[in-house]
Amino acid sequence: MNLYKEIINFIFATYGLLMIPNVCTQRQEDIEDIKASNDNGEEKKSNSQTFHFGVHLTLNSCVERSHKHVCKSVVNENGKTKTVSITRQCCHGYGRRNDGDVTKTCEKLNLVSVMETSEKLGAKEFVKSAKHNQLEDMLTKKNVTLFLPTDASFTEFSEQMFESNLVVLPQVARRRRSTEGDYLSGFTSKDLALNHIVDDWIDIHDIENEQILQTQYENLTIRMNIYPRPPNDNSYEYMYRYTANCAPLVKVNEMAENGIVHMIDRVLTPVTKNLMELVRSRSDMAVLRTVLEKTNLADLLEKETKHFTLFAPNDKAFGKLNEHLRKTIKNGNECAMNIIKNHILEMSFCSVAVVDGVRTSAENSLGLKLNLERADASNDETSENEIADLTGIKSILINGKAKILETDIIGTNGILHVIDTVLPTESGLPISSMLQSQNLTVFGELIEYGGFADEFDDMMNVSFFVPKDDAFEGNKWVNMLKENPNELKGNAELKSFLMYHIAKPLTKTCDLTEEVIKTENGNGLRVNLYSTHSVLNNVMNRATINCARLVHFDDISCGSVVHQVDRVLTPPTTNLLGALEANENYSMFLRLIQKSNLTHMLDDVNQNLTMLVPTNDIFRELKEFYDELLENRNQLERFIRLHILDDVLCCAGIVQTQWPFVRVVKTINDYELRISRDRRPKIANAGITKCDIIAKNGIILEINDVIN
Repeated sequence: MNLYKEIINFIFATYGLLMIPNVCTQRQEDIEDIKASNDNGEEKKSNSQTFHFGVHLTLNSCVERSHKHVCKSVVNENGKTKTVSITRQCCHGYGRRNDGDVTKTCEKLNLVSVMETSEKLGAKEFVKSAKHNQLEDMLTKKNVTLFLPTDASFTEFSEQMFESNLVVLPQVARRRRSTEGDYLSGFTSKDLALNHIVDDWIDIHDIENEQILQTQYENLTIRMNIYPRPPNDNSYEYMYRYTANCAPLVKVNEMAENGIVHMIDRVLTPVTKNLMELVRSRSDMAVLRTVLEKTNLADLLEKETKHFTLFAPNDKAFGKLNEHLRKTIKNGNECAMNIIKNHILEMSFCSVAVVDGVRTSAENSLGLKLNLERADASNDETSENEIADLTGIKSILINGKAKILETDIIGTNGILHVIDTVLPTESGLPISSMLQSQNLTVFGELIEYGGFADEFDDMMNVSFFVPKDDAFEGNKWVNMLKENPNELKGNAELKSFLMYHIAKPLTKTCDLTEEVIKTENGNGLRVNLYSTHSVLNNVMNRATINCARLVHFDDISCGSVVHQVDRVLTPPTTNLLGALEANENYSMFLRLIQKSNLTHMLDDVNQNLTMLVPTNDIFRELKEFYDELLENRNQLERFIRLHILDDVLCCAGIVQTQWPFVRVVKTINDYELRISRDRRPKIANAGITKCDIIAKNGIILEINDVIN
């Protein structure tokens, strides 16, 4: 018989505390008229008109938790949805041990009053304050949940309030944060006590992250948050850490006759201001207040329907920035908005979420990851958190750069942390700062010494194609930068040179197409795309600009994107015909073209051709063949067409391949030429001895043999 009862108890305990002693059942039923909901502007979830055909659909689901069993039934019938929830849990005064043993049933608990329970848990000072303020009837005759500070934290807090002459409390002690008094002006000790009391039983298992609880003090709120415990932390009964207005719960679910007591490690001060109001109330955040208002982010931080975390730089933090960046931020443009958004999380993030020895990450409103970790405070700056210094608690660093000076300042719509450094983000940096951060110093110095920094920083919706520093070797501008930098000031030729590296619009590499794009000085840049894959020839994974290879790309700054190229870009001054005429070493090939009457093709600005040009030395070695070409018009024209490709082929587009994965390009007479690379790029039987001579309507590749 006993075995039978144990089996039954095991089944019932495992599957929802069904029909066993000391289990209470609560039934809740809601009916929603789907048609009425749709008429009120709500989105209709289904196009089927079930009310016409009498369709009956029932969905059932059950959830087993450690302290309750909840079954939900949803019935859709004739245009109405009925939801029935049945909750079975131990009746008040009974409970199951939280030891993971599912065979345990509801056992009677030895409960006493909330007041007595609070005293046993170490909240005697709070109880004294409650009695002093005639709250004993409320705490004995109503069902309540208390979030109570320990005696040590309560007396520490009340002493500061006494010293500040803000409230009169039975006990006095010292509070860590001097600014706390500003938030408490006008509140009494009774107000503070009521701010820790919530109606009804609030079991910790039923708490959801970001849940808002209303207190007995003018319906002010407590925000509940849930965070995972650190790895290897097995010292606690519960697998999660819970906070109430960022105060960690140190003891939870202590049952009393008429309520539940949760112990916290600090006093909960009344929360009356939203995040923007908190910023406005501080004398050390004048710059942040101005920027938030100019960027309209102030409206966002005033919304009560959402919750945020603001890592708020103080005025000293903004003072660390260079003059131009400070000016950019104060102007409140798109750059400033991106910089400030880098400091905002669309979630509540309490300092307790960051534990020693573990790096914690959170995503900000730009979709970027912020890394937070605890580290020893630097010696060059005195910490403003006295308690943290005295107790040895490590400071919190964000991205290894900004230190949190004040933690967990609670607003009605989120949390504010004061930081000592503005968090940089590339999307908020002007181009001058971006060039510096990417070590593109030569291009940046040319802009600076030319006096063009403000103009370039104000550019919006542009793409920068910036040569790496080593690409400037031997360039006249870098020589002038070293020898006579003062001559660069206002230099019109230098400005045109720099402008040739800038094009509209802002284009990331994923959006590049083969085309000629206009630069800021009015000339064109030719974009070409190539594949380096052996098999997937149609997958373009290499890009060139005027045959300069993109070696680093897609660095987003404010209003622009930076792509790095491996050579300086110079606008072509002539077409293909002119390029041949300008080089004496190509005169014999030019004579063949003139003889074949194909000069019109090389003079056409609408063409995009590649010319494979043997030098005069090659033709001198093949003098007999050369003379035959001059005498045979048909053979000559075929020969010339064999040396012209109907597309632009830069050397960067010729990669090493192995049989059977051969690559070919077509000439203008549809003849296929194999391209490959070993020591140097090759086309058919000829090696390329000089790459990428840029013309307005194509390029020239110098080769060491004639194509046959």
